[in-house]
Amino acid sequence: MLKEALLVFGRKESSEETDQTSFLVGRGLLLMWLTSGMGAFLVFVDNKTDMGVLALTILALFGGMIFLNHFQKKGIDTDSKQSLKYLILSALFFGFAVMAKPTAFIDVVIFALLLVGFWLNTTTLVGTGIATLGLMGVVQPLFASAFITPELGKWLFAIGIVIAVIGGIRGLISRNDQFSKGFQHIVIWGITLIATLFLFKGPWVLVSSITAGNFQI
Repeated sequence: MLKEALLVFGRKESSEETDQTSFLVGRGLLLMWLTSGMGAFLVFVDNKTDMGVLALTILALFGGMIFLNHFQKKGIDTDSKQSLKYLILSALFFGFAVMAKPTAFIDVVIFALLLVGFWLNTTTLVGTGIATLGLMGVVQPLFASAFITPELGKWLFAIGIVIAVIGGIRGLISRNDQFSKGFQHIVIWGITLIATLFLFKGPWVLVSSITAGNFQI
């Protein structure tokens, strides 16, 4: 995954030296993490669910980075049959990670913003980021209540949506083929992620609600 990330952000051609260096650096970072306090806590103290979520998240990032690398090399001519499967696998693994532990949703949001920044434009990225922050303030997931109030979240969400719409209009006016292609890929990634959650998590939630007597139509 480190090699693909270096190719995406560095935009360098892959070589045997790059592959070997990436492997050694990645292995070193993994060993450092495992011997750190957090790594030891996850491996020896906390439950193994966190390690499974970490593995799923890494696989999701790996698939996404491969597709980003292909998209940067070929642009709008990216072969959907050969490259799109990595994007779909990325969404699937992210969906499994979120189902295993809700905190993985943070990784999903960050990667989604990365896709917006790479494929659309800066204005859309800034607007989407502000809107996401505002939405977290409104919904109050996890520990968001300690950082942002619902009232402030509503204002941030409205401002972010306006900025994102302006960025989308700019992209449409410029008639950039890469903007349109990137938007289609983001939609495909999002639909795959949501469909994964509904197909695999939905039946379990439905059965649990019926069993507990809380099911309502």
